[in-house]
Amino acid sequence: MISISTFTQNTSGAIVIKENASSKLKENISRVSRSKTLDGGVHIIHSGVSDGDRTLKIKSRISLSNENILWAIYNDETFLLISFTDGLYNGVIENMKINKGDLNMTFLILESEV
Repeated sequence: MISISTFTQNTSGAIVIKENASSKLKENISRVSRSKTLDGGVHIIHSGVSDGDRTLKIKSRISLSNENILWAIYNDETFLLISFTDGLYNGVIENMKINKGDLNMTFLILESEV
């Protein structure tokens, strides 16, 4: 289950959806750089991982009423709260497509709220 809500009070500013199996919620890329050295080797710098590097790819089947709520949130708000099994995060919807109840959304995480 995924909860998306606005930061400000809004009676229709929250939605809960059930992601399907093709959603990608647990992906991240390490902050790693690799440089070739003159002696034929390499130098690797690993600077860890950050929640801000995460991109959530959410796919779900939603009702028409939830579609209307989500479109209103997408069109009227910028930064949102998203909550799922990993925690509570602040971020933005990068893009969203809904076709006959099939939701395909990309959410960019800014930071953890916990």
